[in-house]
Amino acid sequence: MAVAALALFAAVITRGPVMPVAATVVATQQAAGTLPVAALRPLAVFLGDSYTQGLGASSESTRWVNMTASAKGWDFVNLGRGGSGYFTPSTPQACFHPVCPNYAGMIPEVAAESPDYIVVAGGQNDFSAFDTSRQRVVEAIRTTYAALRASFPHAQIIAIGPSTSSAVTPDVELFDRVVQDAAASVHAQYVSLIDPNVIGDGMFFEDKIHVNDAGHKAIAKRIIAAVR
Repeated sequence: MAVAALALFAAVITRGPVMPVAATVVATQQAAGTLPVAALRPLAVFLGDSYTQGLGASSESTRWVNMTASAKGWDFVNLGRGGSGYFTPSTPQACFHPVCPNYAGMIPEVAAESPDYIVVAGGQNDFSAFDTSRQRVVEAIRTTYAALRASFPHAQIIAIGPSTSSAVTPDVELFDRVVQDAAASVHAQYVSLIDPNVIGDGMFFEDKIHVNDAGHKAIAKRIIAAVR
């Protein structure tokens, strides 16, 4: 079942959306400068891992990214890449894209969107490296936020701390604090998913790693309530 879900998910995200007629009209009006100002919505870009990408959700509308953007009135671009982290790159097999760098490596794609908001989420894929190469992971986290702020001095950056599919250990808490400190250093807002732990019983997908619709909803609820 998990393999089938991954295959279905890959098909959905690699197919690409078809722009509806209304969206085409809006894009044309924007290009011509004739769209009323009230119709323009802020653009958010989401950086993250498979949770951000939406694995485990039953539909696009039940992904935490989609629910958050809808509640906040944002248009959005989802640049989540499964298997990636602040330090850790991924593979095409894990992220369903030809190239899957770490978060800092995604900054050129963020720049192509000129966002008003940048939401950075995840870190779970760095937990193993945090055990064995702690300082390198810490530097990667700091570098990611410093590079984002240097590239987007006027954007609102929102850092979503890591979640965990197991117990919140002292190492997870330390990782969370590193992200929080890095975010604070560039005047980014920080949202914790482990204080208290946002993931509870009945929130896991079949693989016991990713969250299901209930988990995505819980994450979205936490972020929506916290983001100013």
